Amino acid sequence: MIKSQYTQIQPKKLQCFKQKLKSLTKRNSGKPLLEIIKGLNPVLRGFSNYFRIANCKRDLKVIADWLRRRLRSIQLKLWKKPQRLHRWLK
Repeated sequence: MIKSQYTQIQPKKLQCFKQKLKSLTKRNSGKPLLEIIKGLNPVLRGFSNYFRIANCKRDLKVIADWLRRRLRSIQLKLWKKPQRLHRWLK
């Protein structure tokens, strides 16, 4: 059996990274969404470049999906009024 030269990311590292993303994307921060995204970009870029040699495509997709949901919830919270929500979701 041939072992792959690429390794997986340790679950502890993934959990730590997810906690960092969670702290950067608090729903009650009151910051505009663009400001939150500008703060996230260097963190995401650094993490993906650090682990680029690892076999982590699936892990990064799971994190990206989770982060997309989190950003969507921040946007919904910032709209505040149900009328805006209905207008944008139509």
